[in-house]
Amino acid sequence: MYERFTDRSRDILTTANSKAKALGHEFISAGHVLIALLESNGIGRAMTDKLAGDSDGLREELRRHLDKPQKETPTAKAAILAAIEQAASLGQNY
Repeated sequence: MYERFTDRSRDILTTANSKAKALGHEFISAGHVLIALLESNGIGRAMTDKLAGDSDGLREELRRHLDKPQKETPTAKAAILAAIEQAASLGQNY
């Protein structure tokens, strides 16, 4: 599913998947993706820092939330599919 994404995007999603597996979750949630963004050194981290202000506090709050049993939600998958559709509508191949 990620083959059309940029290397950085694939790295974020791979990290999110690793975080989910480490927590015993069978799916990637939006929280896993956000944790991966917060731990990256790319534009995603910079954007999150600018919008959230206290990214360390946000990261810790997300970890506490993700430590609880999770129900599968369509948010992360829907966001990824929406990104693919948006890229296609803009004529982008990645």
